[in-house]
Amino acid sequence: MPLIMTKFTRCIALLMAFYVAIALQTVSAQSVLDPNDPVITYDSTKPPVQPPDGQIGKWVRTVRMSWNTDMYKAYIYKGLAFRLHFPKTYNPTANDGKKYPIMLFFHGHGE
Repeated sequence: MPLIMTKFTRCIALLMAFYVAIALQTVSAQSVLDPNDPVITYDSTKPPVQPPDGQIGKWVRTVRMSWNTDMYKAYIYKGLAFRLHFPKTYNPTANDGKKYPIMLFFHGHGE
């Protein structure tokens, strides 16, 4: 019985050490969503290439409005194109703890 408890204790200690090592790692990821992205208009001579499935990629717009839509950045995810509007005060490099609301607008079939 003491041998089993010793192995169990070592196993728990090893798992705890692994958990602590994972928890203490600093994770830094670079986001593809950038408020400084240019808005690219669709050009049939240079069609855009979709990113791999499961990754967000930059996309293009088709001009259909009479007003300027440059504030809406174009992206695509899993074949679904979407536009994103960043708040005026948004700074992706600031670590000030500021929170921004999100508003989703679904349009079309099933709205």
